[in-house]
Order: sequence, then C-alpha cells, then structure tokens
Amino acid sequence: TSVGPWIVTQNFGTRQASEPQLVGVVIDDADGDGVYDAGEGLSGVRVTAIAADGGAIALINCESRILGVAFDDNTAAGDGGAIYRAAGLFSEHPSMVIGSCQFTGGAAERGSDLFVSDSAAPAVFVNNVVRAGGTAVTPIWADGSGRAAGFLTLANNTIVNDPAAPGFALVLESNGSRVFNNILVGFGPNPVAGTPLSDIRFNLFDGLTPGDQRFDATNIVGDPMFVDAEAGDYHLSSASPAIDAGSNELIPRDHLDGDGDLNTFETLPVDRRLALRIIAANGGGTATVDLGAIEFDPAADPTSCVADFTGDNRLDIADVVLFLQAFGAGCP
Repeated sequence: TSVGPWIVTQNFGTRQASEPQLVGVVIDDADGDGVYDAGEGLSGVRVTAIAADGGAIALINCESRILGVAFDDNTAAGDGGAIYRAAGLFSEHPSMVIGSCQFTGGAAERGSDLFVSDSAAPAVFVNNVVRAGGTAVTPIWADGSGRAAGFLTLANNTIVNDPAAPGFALVLESNGSRVFNNILVGFGPNPVAGTPLSDIRFNLFDGLTPGDQRFDATNIVGDPMFVDAEAGDYHLSSASPAIDAGSNELIPRDHLDGDGDLNTFETLPVDRRLALRIIAANGGGTATVDLGAIEFDPAADPTSCVADFTGDNRLDIADVVLFLQAFGAGCP
C-alpha cells in the first residue's frame, strides 16, 4: 500500500512503543497519504493538497495526540481498507485527541475532515476550526453504533460551511457521541444526522428544525457574529451571542497539556490560540466559557463598542449615565 512520504510505525510486542513527533514539517502535493501514523505525537505540521485514500493521516490501533496542525485541501477518493473515506484524519481504534488544529477544503465520501471508525477507546476533538466547502460536505463523521458514552467528544470547536449550503456538520452514528460548547453554522436547519442518543448541549447553530428533540434549550440559534468570516477570521465580535453561552462543567480536561504545566487532568485552560480559555466578557462576576474555538477577550477586541462605558458588553441606561457624568465634568 502506498502511504506517501512519511511512515511512522509504533513498535509492538515486548518492545517499547515509539513516540514519533513531526515538528515544523510541510507536506505539499504528495501523491499518497501525507502521514501514516501508528505511533503518537504530531505538532506544528502543515499538511497540504494531498489526494489519496485516507487523506492526510491514518491512525491505526494507537494512541495519538495531534496539536496545532493545519490540514489544507486534503482529499480521500474512496475505499482503501483500513485507510479510507476520510480527508484530514481517519482513525480506527484510537485513543485520540486532536486540539487547536485547522481544517480547510477537505473532501471525502464520509467525513471530509474527520472520520472516526467504530472504536473501543474515546476520541476527543477540541478547540479546532473547520472551514468546510459548501454543498454535499460533512466535515465530521463518527461511525460507532452502540458504543458507550464518550466514544467521541466534540467540544469548543468552530465548524463553518462556506459557502453556506444545506447539509450535515456532523453525522453521529455512535450512540455515545457528546457535542458541547461548539459553533456549527452554514449547514441549514438539519446540521446533525444520526442517532438520537447523542448528548448535544450548549451549542450555537444558525438553524434548527422546530421540535427536534435532540436539541434542548441550552442550544441556541443565531448569527455567531464573527469578526470577518469571509476572510476566515472566526474571532467573536463583542455582540456575539456565543460569548459566555457555554458550560464550564462540559469543558474537557487538558489532554494535550496546552498550557505546558504538565497537568493533563485539569480542565482545559486554553483556547484555539493557546490563550486563556475562560474570560469574563463583562469584566466581573462569574466567568463563563464562550462557544467555539476562540475565546472572546474584551481587552483585545478591536470591535468593542466605544459607547459601552460600563464595559459590560451591552448598551443601557447605565452607559448613558456615565456619559452624562463625563460630559458634565468637562475637559481638564
């Protein structure tokens, strides 16, 4: 089987398992798969314009940790044994964590950016930005019917279909999939297909079918109000309904040690940029996590409203009072 320019294989039996890492690697226009990874550890890599069964990476019977990787224009043509039907990432039997990655322009029969097969171990997809490519694209496909809770966890991701077109952001064939604190927009009123037994809470969609019992009241519908979605800037503007709309209790643990403190059992403290994950938008009170991959930081927000004198991220009579007080005081 042709697997392209990089082959990384874990040792089995009585030998010690390898922990391969690829750092700062560019794989451009490869004819085969970009990486065949049966070990663990991948960071700081850009995988670009690959056309083959399995897309950029195939993960087989291994633990895998993938942090800060860009997957651009990866394509899976179709079947191919253990490496098939997934662009960006295909995973079979993994204990897999993918964090702070970027996916753009993927294409495949199932899972244009991530396909996770029937798996005995949990997989976590967190703090990622996915920009899908329009019609007939399903970025994430979980194939694992009947698995226990926690088979696939999707948390604090921003998944955008651009251009917007009816379709599925997620196909969840696993009864145990969990979908928390995400933004999923551009897919129309039926963004999720599959089992009704998935746990889907605290997400923002731009459309839902009325009466769909899979989505409780913690899920909201609206415009995420990105700073510049057309240019691929998915930071939240100051008026976004995604700000402070998540659940702190549903943030996964810091599997990838994003803050580098060697504590992987703490609640994940960083966002897509590896910046602070929970910031109080109003500058006080209880800080609540935002939806999506990128936390809103009012101190660094260029779109903040100049009329918001109280700094509470809304305009009301309190702002008028402060303005009049300042106006009445005059200039020095």
